[in-house]
Amino acid sequence: MKMSYETLNLSGLCFEALNTTVKCSDRLAKHIAWDASSVGLLDRVGLADVCEDTCRQSLVDLRTKILGSCDTNTDTIQYSYLNFPATYIVDRYLYFYDVSCYKDSSSGKFCDTVVAGWRNETGGSEAHYCDDCWLGPMSVQLKSPIGFNKYRAQEFASLTRSCSVDAYAKPTPTPY
Repeated sequence: MKMSYETLNLSGLCFEALNTTVKCSDRLAKHIAWDASSVGLLDRVGLADVCEDTCRQSLVDLRTKILGSCDTNTDTIQYSYLNFPATYIVDRYLYFYDVSCYKDSSSGKFCDTVVAGWRNETGGSEAHYCDDCWLGPMSVQLKSPIGFNKYRAQEFASLTRSCSVDAYAKPTPTPY
């Protein structure tokens, strides 16, 4: 079904920017939960498909194009009866990309692979709450208005305190 930019309440220039094709695997679009901020784990094949540097750069370039083409006051996207800036869609893609493609600071391995391995251990993930693969993606989530949750932020603050970890800046999301 085709829609005109007038139906979406977007200017023609903004609609054109939003209608840009990005250089990403369609697996990223399938991985995004539109009604939630939680991010599921990708398997090795999914990580290889999604976590391409060219994809992230393409998303960043699109965000810049949208910012330059859309009026922040009038070009908004309606979702769940709320208005969001025109960057909302690409921001969701970047959010899911950054959380899913986060790599452990010491080993350089994708944290989705590391966390999946923890599930097979006795004691599960709890034994690894101080690990970068637990705290790092949580920090990324909390820095985004999409993933921020005050209870999760309190949990993050408690974990970094109890783990004596100060490598992560206090996550403060940029408001929409």
